[in-house]
Amino acid sequence: MSIVLILHPPRRARREEFLSLFDMVRSARIPAESVLRLYRAIDQLILRILDSSLFFISADCGQILPMFAAISLACDYRILGENAVFQNPELELGLIPKGGGAWFLSRILGRGKTIEILLSRKSISVDEAMALGLANRCIAMETFEEDALAIAQELAGLPETSLTLAKRLTSRMEKPLPEFLEFENRELMRAMQKLQMTS
Repeated sequence: MSIVLILHPPRRARREEFLSLFDMVRSARIPAESVLRLYRAIDQLILRILDSSLFFISADCGQILPMFAAISLACDYRILGENAVFQNPELELGLIPKGGGAWFLSRILGRGKTIEILLSRKSISVDEAMALGLANRCIAMETFEEDALAIAQELAGLPETSLTLAKRLTSRMEKPLPEFLEFENRELMRAMQKLQMTS
């Protein structure tokens, strides 16, 4: 199985720039349809990550806007730099984050905690994100890229069947348990058959 590392640059759109985009929409300098096109592009990226047979790793640092956080949450494994901070400027606009954040967070944290986060003006620090289970690893900024690549290589060294099973089974958690258990049986049997053919 191939692994894709999405390495987010430390410098990208921040809270102030995000808010200024919506100021331009309000003043009609940017048509609302342009924002809708941006939203749909994010939707397509997230859906491709989820539907892909590739194993996606997100490495993120610095100020993280919700739409970038949602892209990370769509990934199979998440790495944060020690300076990561999740922001929620949408609340200032009377909105909630775009990118399926409510869907992903509900799966990880449950409905109550998700609503609390979506309606909070407080940023989430890297320590809080780690404690909530929003990331798998936190790494130092001095060696951020090198460590992220090393983690990707470490995961790439695992058996392909294990990575495939982990991705496929965790992406079907919304199924009722009886359906999930049957799906799990089929996937494990398919993986065992592949092992028999290669030995």
